[in-house]
Amino acid sequence: MVNYFESVTECKFFEVYHVAKLVKCVKKFSIIFATSPILLMKKINLDKAEVSLLKDGLIQIKVDKEAYLEKEDMQKINAAKDELAAGKKYCVVFIPGKFANISNEAMKYSASKEVTKNAIAKSIVINSFSARLIGNFFVKFMKPHVPIHLFEQKEKALEWLEQKMKQES
Repeated sequence: MVNYFESVTECKFFEVYHVAKLVKCVKKFSIIFATSPILLMKKINLDKAEVSLLKDGLIQIKVDKEAYLEKEDMQKINAAKDELAAGKKYCVVFIPGKFANISNEAMKYSASKEVTKNAIAKSIVINSFSARLIGNFFVKFMKPHVPIHLFEQKEKALEWLEQKMKQES
């Protein structure tokens, strides 16, 4: 399901992210303006992950805390990602759940040309020892068809992806 709004009067559901708080609005809405920028996101919630369009060309995939991703799960994530990318070039920040795991078939699929066809670059945010092991294995042995880098902080991952997007344009 994609959360979005078509106009102010036709607000179906959307979330406004602010630095310190989340303001949820349904049907009639009001936006609390603050000194920091407000970001409206399109988001697709799946069984084991959430796929969000952070901004044009930048997609976040956040995997549930203890999810075990199989090839079918990665196919659903890829379909959601493709829907949000709308055929344009994009970058991905992938945030695995702290205790998440992935099958070998799902890793092979994730590294395939089919999945990476419009990708500029991908980053993985490392939030546990197991995520580091899986991430390093993925990069070294699955050999994805796009530049991919591991980061301990989401902010650093986003900065790197922004640089890659600028280089591409």
